[in-house]
Amino acid sequence: MITAQVKAGTEVDLTLVNAAGQEVWKRTIASSTGILREPLDLSHVDQGVYMLRMRTADGVATCRVVKR
Repeated sequence: MITAQVKAGTEVDLTLVNAAGQEVWKRTIASSTGILREPLDLSHVDQGVYMLRMRTADGVATCRVVKR
């Protein structure tokens, strides 16, 4: 589950990228409440390290995701 605090009414682009730089999952969500909650289903990807990028009009945040 992806949980983040954002400005209400913000559009958020979420992208999961593998070690080769390929996008393996992408979603655009509009947060009406200021709290973003989005399930992240990793059942379709192999074990390994991924980067989750969250982009809004205010900037970009990136975090590491490990599937074991």
